[in-house]
Amino acid sequence: MAASVLCCLRCCRDGGTGHIPLKEMPAVQLDTQHMGTDVVIVKNGRRICGTGGCLASAPLHQNKSYFEFKIQSTGIWGIGVATQKVNLNQIPLGRDVHSLVMRNDGALYHNNEEKNRLPANSLPQEGDVVGITYDHVELNVYLNGKNMHCPASGIRGTVYPVVYGPTVSGAVQNKRDEHLLKKRNVPQEESLEDSDVDADFKANATSDNPVVQLSAVQAARKLLSSDRNPPIDDLIKSGILPILVKCLERDDNPSLQFEAAWALTNIASGTSAQTQAVVQSNAVPLFLRLLHSPHQNVCEQAVWALGNIIGDGPQCRDYVISLGVVKPLLSFINPSIPITFLRNVTWVIVNLCRNKDPPPPMETVQEILPALCVLIYHTDINILVDTVWALSYLTDGGNEQIQMVIDSGVVPFLVPLLSHQEVKVQTAALRAVGNIVTGTDEQTQVVLNCDVLSHFPNLLSHPKEKINKEAVWFLSNITAGNQQQVQAVIDAGLIPMIIHQLAKGDFGTQKEAAWAISNLTISGRKDQVEYLVQQNVIPPFCNLLSVKDSQVVQVVLDGLKNILIMAGDEASTIAEIIEECGGLEKIEVLQQHENEDIYKLAFEIIDQYFSGDDIDEDPSLIPEATQGGTYNFDPTANLQTKEFNF
Repeated sequence: MAASVLCCLRCCRDGGTGHIPLKEMPAVQLDTQHMGTDVVIVKNGRRICGTGGCLASAPLHQNKSYFEFKIQSTGIWGIGVATQKVNLNQIPLGRDVHSLVMRNDGALYHNNEEKNRLPANSLPQEGDVVGITYDHVELNVYLNGKNMHCPASGIRGTVYPVVYGPTVSGAVQNKRDEHLLKKRNVPQEESLEDSDVDADFKANATSDNPVVQLSAVQAARKLLSSDRNPPIDDLIKSGILPILVKCLERDDNPSLQFEAAWALTNIASGTSAQTQAVVQSNAVPLFLRLLHSPHQNVCEQAVWALGNIIGDGPQCRDYVISLGVVKPLLSFINPSIPITFLRNVTWVIVNLCRNKDPPPPMETVQEILPALCVLIYHTDINILVDTVWALSYLTDGGNEQIQMVIDSGVVPFLVPLLSHQEVKVQTAALRAVGNIVTGTDEQTQVVLNCDVLSHFPNLLSHPKEKINKEAVWFLSNITAGNQQQVQAVIDAGLIPMIIHQLAKGDFGTQKEAAWAISNLTISGRKDQVEYLVQQNVIPPFCNLLSVKDSQVVQVVLDGLKNILIMAGDEASTIAEIIEECGGLEKIEVLQQHENEDIYKLAFEIIDQYFSGDDIDEDPSLIPEATQGGTYNFDPTANLQTKEFNF
C-alpha cells in the first residue's frame, strides 16, 4: 500500500535553475502536528509511510525554494505545496484550492483541475528523486535534478512542502503499492554520546587485542544504528567494509561476528549503491555461512542482513538464491524458533517473493510455498500479514505462478482471511485473492468455489475506502469471466452494492465500479444485462461521462453501447433513460473530445440511437398545458419503471 514510502531529502532556497545541485542542503522535516490520521513518520521526521499527507514543519518564505523527495517504493503518492487548511486525509491532494501537487501519474492538480502533466516516458519510478521549485507564483518539477519544464500555478497564501502516500494503487490490475518495507535498519537503543569512531578506528578494528577490536567494531555499529543520518557513505569511504566482512569469519569470537553483521545489516539498509557495496565486498557467502552458526543472535543477524540485500531488487535476490539461501532459511521454521526470529525469517521470505520483472525462479517458488502453507496458520499478526503479502506477490507474477499457488492448496485457507478482524490482514488477503481472479476462468472458479462472495457485502460496506476499492476491483474481474461467474455475482446480491459504489464511492472506487459494470455488459447474457438496467445502473453510469479520466469515459461509453446493442427492440427505451438522466447531453459534448476513440464512439452512439425519429415519444413525458399557459410536469414519471425484455 507500503507502503509506498517517500523519503524527504533536502530543501534549499533561492535555487532552481538548470540542474539542481544535490549537495549541502538541509533535510526537510515533516510536521507531526500537520499530518493525516493514518500517517506514520519515521526516520526522525524524514520519511512518510501510511495513508494520508503531511506538511513540512516550515513554510516557503523565500523568493524561490527547492525541495525534493526520494521515492522509496511505488504506489499512490504526491508531492507539492499546500496551505495549512488542506485536508491531509483526503487523498489524492490537489482536489481543492489549498493544494497544488504532482501525483504519481505525472499529472499536476490544483482545485481538482489538471494544470499540466509530465511526458508519459518521464514518470518517476522507484528510487528516483523528485524535486519541486516554487517562487510563490509557479511550481516546477525536477526529476533526478533535471528540469522537466512542467510548470503549474494557482495556489495562494502561505504554503508548505507537502507529501502524501500511499493508498491502494490506482492501476489496480497490475501496479500495486508496496505494502512492506524492503529494507530495515536495526535500531540503536543505547546512547551514542561516547560512540564516535576515533582517528585510530581502522587500526583498532584490525587489532590483535580482541577487546580493542570488538570496541572499535561496536563503535562503528552504533554510528550506523543511529536514526540521525547514519554516516554510511563516510564509513564506506573510510575502508570499513573489508574489515567488517573479515570479522564475519571469526568463529572464535561470536560477539565480534554479531557486531560486524549488525553494522553490515545497517549499511545494506541504505541506498541501492550502499547495498551493492556490501555485496561487492563478498559478504553474502559469509552471511550464508553464518546461517549455520551455533549462536542464535549471530544467525538471526545474518538473516536480517540477507533480507536487506534480497530486498534491493531482483538481481540481488537471484544472486542470493543462487548461493543457496532458501533451504537454510526455511529450516528455521520450526516450533522452537523464537517469535522475533520467525518474524525476521518471514519478512525475508516476503522479499524472496517480491518483484516480478523478472519473477523469482520457479524452483524457489515451489520451495517457498509449503512454508507459506504452514505460516498461514500462525496466530502472530505480523507473521500472518507477511505470509499473506508473500502470497499476493506470488499471485501477481502471472498465470503460471497463480496456478502454483492454487496447487499448493492454500486458497481455501486464504479466503476466510477476508473477514479477519485485523484490517491489514483483510487488505493483504483481498490483494492475494484479487490477483488470483486476474487469471483464467478456471483459476477464478477455484476462488469462487471457496464461497468467496459471501465475504463481499461486508467488504463493500467497509468503513475504509481502500477496502471498498479493492473489493470492487475483485468483482470487476469476476464480471469479466464467464456467464456462470457473472450469475454468481448477481445471485450473491452484489450488483446493487456495486452500483452504490458507482454512484457514491471515492473516484478510484467509482472507476473500478465502471469496469465491473462494463465488463458485465460484455460477458453477460441478455437477461443479466437486463437485470443490470433494472437496478437503475444507467444514471450513475452516465454521470461518469463528464470526468476528466479518458479511460473511465471510454469504459462507460463502451458499456452504454453494449447495453443498447443487447437491448435490441428495447434500445429506444434505453435511449430515453440515457437522455432523461442527462447522459445524451454528455455524449454530445464528447463528440468534441480530444481522444479520437472517444469522439468516434460518442458519434456512433448518437448516430445509431439518437438521430431522427428513432425514439418514440413517451406520452407520460409530455407536459400538460394549464389554463394559464404554463406547463405541469409529472414528477412521478420514471422511465426506469418500464418492463424490459431484451
